[in-house]
Amino acid sequence: MKIAIITAMEKESDPIYKRLGSVIGSENAGGMTIYRFAVGDNDVFLLSCGIGEIQASAATQLVVDRYDVELIINLGFVGSLVPELKAGDVCFVERVVHHQFDISGIDGVKRGQLNKHSDIYFYLDRQKVLALQSKLPEKLPFVTLASGDEFICDRKKKDKLVKEFSAQICDMELAGIAITAKKNGVSVLSIKLVSDNADEEAATSYNDFIKEGLLKMEGAIGILLGILH
Repeated sequence: MKIAIITAMEKESDPIYKRLGSVIGSENAGGMTIYRFAVGDNDVFLLSCGIGEIQASAATQLVVDRYDVELIINLGFVGSLVPELKAGDVCFVERVVHHQFDISGIDGVKRGQLNKHSDIYFYLDRQKVLALQSKLPEKLPFVTLASGDEFICDRKKKDKLVKEFSAQICDMELAGIAITAKKNGVSVLSIKLVSDNADEEAATSYNDFIKEGLLKMEGAIGILLGILH
């Protein structure tokens, strides 16, 4: 199978790069460097798209068009919106909403609902995750992710995402990936690692968290490798 692994930042992709084995090829396309690996029976492409929905969407379309990938795996850091999820916790995303998308002023649809889409949520490939879950020593939670072009570091905004979208975590890329992949008929999985609490201390917590690098990502990368093998 042809699989693309998309992260937002090199801080997220570097530890993955070190665990995938020998690079069998690389190229620069769309302002990104794409590394190619052979992992099990899979042809794997690893890239960092840059922060934000637009860059994530562009990277998704690029790997679909250029490499004809059949599955996209997104792995990266997220802010926690609920007390049950703390820094270092790993979770699977079940569904994502683009919380900043709003055309309610035109036709009265809900905030987050794209035109011609029947729901505010885009659902990821739960069946593939369920198959993986059976192989894991412990079950990881399925969560709802609110995605938008803003680093959430405000309790009021955080609480609004929980109230309006029942979200448990937030990021700045997954909506772009999921929406674009759906248009192309490509499956998406997302493994997220909590780095902060999306409150006024989020920037400090996040910077402290990523200094630990590979150590903090070990659990998430282990799950990723389980998918690939």
